[in-house]
Amino acid sequence: MSFLYEYVGTTCVIVHGESVPGDDEWDVFLGVFGKHAAAGTMQKVLVFKEGSGPNPRQRARFLEVAKEYFRRSVPTAVLCPPGQPEGVSTAVGWFHQRHATYGLNELTKALDFLELHGKERDEVADRLASLRERLSKIRRPPPR
Repeated sequence: MSFLYEYVGTTCVIVHGESVPGDDEWDVFLGVFGKHAAAGTMQKVLVFKEGSGPNPRQRARFLEVAKEYFRRSVPTAVLCPPGQPEGVSTAVGWFHQRHATYGLNELTKALDFLELHGKERDEVADRLASLRERLSKIRRPPPR
């Protein structure tokens, strides 16, 4: 696994690791993402991107599936290392104005941009931390 995602209420929280997602896991994600976008049950998106992300072919498939996401102009905040706002983050920014990119340590700014407050804000921040921890364990199995 190279990325994990979960929904916290109507907010999709995505954590990309250092490698490109496999096509199978990307296709499953696109199915879930597309269903939520079409139903209007996804109101906000928070992405934490440590390294890579989808490859060009996968980004193109995302753009096809995400038409309803763009039409609804779902607010999206992307946290990524300096100099890495490329790929899906840049492509998303081309299609709507409710998109912002921040540094990995600027979670507070990202949550402010998404207008998350109180319990919902805390739950999204906690879920992000949980997903990051889970992904780090998948990438680095414990020593024997």
